[in-house]
Amino acid sequence: MQKSIFRCLTTSSLILASSQSLAAITPPTLPTVIGFSALGTATAGKPDLPANPATGGCPGPSAIYGTCYQEDGFLVGVVYEGGGEHIHSATVSGNKRAQYHADSTGIYIRAKDSSAFSLDSMDFFAPINAGNPIYGDNPTYTAYDDGNGGQYLVPEPVSSSPDDTAFLGDNEYWEILGFNNAANPGLAGATSDGTNYSTRVAYQTVANGFQGNLLLNEDFRNINAFWIHYHGFPRVPDIGISFGMQLDNVNISTAVPIPSAAWLLITGLAGIWTAAGKLRDRSEA
Repeated sequence: MQKSIFRCLTTSSLILASSQSLAAITPPTLPTVIGFSALGTATAGKPDLPANPATGGCPGPSAIYGTCYQEDGFLVGVVYEGGGEHIHSATVSGNKRAQYHADSTGIYIRAKDSSAFSLDSMDFFAPINAGNPIYGDNPTYTAYDDGNGGQYLVPEPVSSSPDDTAFLGDNEYWEILGFNNAANPGLAGATSDGTNYSTRVAYQTVANGFQGNLLLNEDFRNINAFWIHYHGFPRVPDIGISFGMQLDNVNISTAVPIPSAAWLLITGLAGIWTAAGKLRDRSEA
């Protein structure tokens, strides 16, 4: 009896401590616009990894995992791979932007308290230039000495002119993934394809060369994190490819869950479908 009472007290204490820790994390005030105004030269924090529930911050120690950029209750960083992956800041006409290119695993953003939100729009800049050229569908690869007795391959660009977007290959685009978990470890794992994950609930592609304000589709109205990366490269490239984009003015508002009426309709339709299947099976028997 005493053991049972002790277990109950222990469990209750843990639940209370956990709820108090979570309650101590200030939720973001929405709506907000993340403008990266104080983003440093290089940011290597990994907000895709589980955080300390008492702080909500990026996992530590920072000497290993880096430090996330924080703005308006949101964490900004990269996806963990285990190397020196990081994002940069870029200043254009006196305005700071987040910048991602081929030494990184993309840009990952979530709320510090892990809460859900609606990703509404963003300013997305991926102009075709020497740092973000066009390779086409069948690039020619040149092998170079890596200085350690091996070689690495470098695809040769078809063009670095923004007037030549007609030559873009079928795989030259950007991906934006929304997740129903704030933490999503393993996104850059050795077997990950950068597109298909069990926690992915929203998805949108952006053509390389796009510049301007991007509206996100309805699936992004209720997510817990999102990740931007170049298609085919959830990890830092092991070939000498170049690509790059800049991000600014990320508009975020309160999450919009699927209305309960919609859930009832979906559930009802599922029930009708199941019942119809059973009747069909009986008639065939």
